[in-house]
Amino acid sequence: MSGLLYFAGYMKFTPYWQRFGSDMTDKLLDTVWSSRSDNTIKTYVRELKHWIEWAEQRLFTVLPADEVHIVQYLLDRSQKTKSPASLQQVVAALRWWHKQCDLPDPTQGSATTALLQVQCRTLRSGLQRKQELSMKTLVDICTFLKVKKWGAEMAQLWTAYVTVSYAAFLRFAEARDMLWQDIEDTPEGLVITIPKAKNDQMREGKSVYLAETGTISCPVAAVKAWWHVSSFNRPENPVFTKTGNKMNYRMASMALKRLLQAVGQDPTQYGLHSLRAGGATQAARSGVDMDMIQRHGRWRSADSVHTYVNPASSVKFSVTQKMFQLGPSSTTNPSLGQKPYQHQQARSAANYEDRIRRLLDLS
Repeated sequence: MSGLLYFAGYMKFTPYWQRFGSDMTDKLLDTVWSSRSDNTIKTYVRELKHWIEWAEQRLFTVLPADEVHIVQYLLDRSQKTKSPASLQQVVAALRWWHKQCDLPDPTQGSATTALLQVQCRTLRSGLQRKQELSMKTLVDICTFLKVKKWGAEMAQLWTAYVTVSYAAFLRFAEARDMLWQDIEDTPEGLVITIPKAKNDQMREGKSVYLAETGTISCPVAAVKAWWHVSSFNRPENPVFTKTGNKMNYRMASMALKRLLQAVGQDPTQYGLHSLRAGGATQAARSGVDMDMIQRHGRWRSADSVHTYVNPASSVKFSVTQKMFQLGPSSTTNPSLGQKPYQHQQARSAANYEDRIRRLLDLS
């Protein structure tokens, strides 16, 4: 909250907000912060703090910002980051901040756009995308946890977390914020309500349906087993917690990497998002319709789904295999007993010889 008040102090002095007066401005700014998700606002606050500190050290105007100063700031940031996403977050934060003050967008200039494009190409070249988690690895993790090498309670917690995140294609924030009251037990399986997500700005909520599988990696059985041993299984409690507090990203990431190492995988190749990507990939390889995968994973567009789904190598090789597959019905002309391209070559040669004869006759 202190961070929001910090930015409000700058905004109040812009001509746009001065028109409303101090008291009304305070009330209206509350609606400004609510216009984006909590995670988005946190990102904007973090990036704007860095920008303000950098600009004030150089005695530059913070708001409205000058594009020359923004470009210089982005160049400095590019020396300290390996991800183009951080630069894009800076631009998004500054664009949003100026828009709320009815100020011209200082990030639309050609210099800023060109710089972002260059940095995207150069910085992305060294990035390595995390590998999706396979069903075999998921089963190995569940088998490892079943022998309770982590203790009964911890084993049930992490079995529930990895299987539900995998089966429901959960983002980490969705798993972290899930409460017991969001889970409905039905005869067919579990219906999980996702009350909010990063791409659900209107907070309409989405439902995910998980069926019982009867396997060691069954998410329904894992959740029910965890509920029975959890010390915090009241409706208002987070599902995936051992202390009553929401799990943090670092703890979850470290736990997953330890499990991957325990089952013989290279933990550096995976991240928490590997569960979401792995579930979507497994569904596609199992023949689930892409439209259903998009609905199940709560993606806005089909293009987003394809960035997560990684077809099997056999499917990738099948493109050229099918292109060059020579079958009798498609490659041979039955009337001539020749393949199409052979017949075409023979006809072209005959036409060429005929033209030569006519030219000789004329001479």
